Amino acid sequence: MQKDIVINENNKISGTLNHITDYEKFSSNKEEQTGNYLALYFPEAKEGSTITCEIKGEGAVVKKPIEVDKSDGNIVLKIANKEQTIEVVCEVKETRTLDLSELELKTE
Repeated sequence: MQKDIVINENNKISGTLNHITDYEKFSSNKEEQTGNYLALYFPEAKEGSTITCEIKGEGAVVKKPIEVDKSDGNIVLKIANKEQTIEVVCEVKETRTLDLSELELKTE
């Protein structure tokens, strides 16, 4: 799904997102099962804190905040383009915006 993903200290995410087809775990909607997906881990969520992520910008599939799974601290987001950003709201940390401009999005 992804390779060498790093969130730099300036909140820029770098690495490669592979192009995935038929990703049924993301959605039951066939149109939403193909694309580039970014998996992120938030240890604060696994520790019980509420964390939400919202993709901002053109091409966002879900246009509202999505809560990170508290059972494992993970969330998977569909990324449409590198101009999008991810707003991360955590009850125990300051809100931050993740920049996707340094990602490589594979098309096949």
